[in-house]
Amino acid sequence: LPGIKKKSALYKKFFNDSQDDYLIRFKITSNPGRIITFAQLGIPVVADFYPSALQLIDHEINGMVAYSAGGWYACLERLIVDPVLRQKIARNMRTKIMTEVDNKHQNIRLLQFLEKGFLISC
Repeated sequence: LPGIKKKSALYKKFFNDSQDDYLIRFKITSNPGRIITFAQLGIPVVADFYPSALQLIDHEINGMVAYSAGGWYACLERLIVDPVLRQKIARNMRTKIMTEVDNKHQNIRLLQFLEKGFLISC
């Protein structure tokens, strides 16, 4: 569908360009802290394709990811019309945050990482 996808034409000759290529712009304000806050409040999350969002979100299981304005519209519309889906996604993300991303689990993971790295370097 022409006109829906935005692509960079500046380096078109230098790369193997395809109509399926996306240009993804990251906003400085995009960060996983927002996802965590919404999850703690029980609010379902729709996010852009930025790396830390993709580490947390399993599309349609504990959140949704959207690329285009049409994608955002479709995701938000699904959440608006389906209260069961809203609750399921919010509950699943809250569970993930509480079992994987909270301070206690992050500290344990950091210690395991440091111990593993220390043992490897010795």
